[in-house]
Amino acid sequence: MISRYVENIRRLARLADRLGRSELGTAMMEVAGCMERMSNDIAMSETGADLLRRAARLVGTVEGLLERQAKLAVLH
Repeated sequence: MISRYVENIRRLARLADRLGRSELGTAMMEVAGCMERMSNDIAMSETGADLLRRAARLVGTVEGLLERQAKLAVLH
């Protein structure tokens, strides 16, 4: 499950880079890397579920932001 979060975050990072939001893309790649390195700790920790809930909110928020920017880029 953690690998799915990591893949989604990396996908969003690449999209952010393509849309000219390289600072967001870089930050998202850092989050993905940290989650990947800490995946065992996340899975075994009592707070792992909370971290995954926060990651899900992050993914949803960034998806919404980038979706709006992608639509604007198509219109211009």
